[in-house]
Amino acid sequence: MKEFWVECRPWVKDIATTAIESGADTLVVDLAKSARELGRVRTVAPDGDLVPERDVFTCRIKDKES
Repeated sequence: MKEFWVECRPWVKDIATTAIESGADTLVVDLAKSARELGRVRTVAPDGDLVPERDVFTCRIKDKES
């Protein structure tokens, strides 16, 4: 099952609103409170539903060799 996650860091309300309206499953934000004010959406934040470095790990891929 595919999920649609959107990173909203730094916080931009218009981007978060568009993401939710487009069907985003999860928002990656600095503070979950900001996202929760827009509606019911799962969040990745220190105070969110998923906590970075505990529940979720990120990595950046620059090119094929990385």
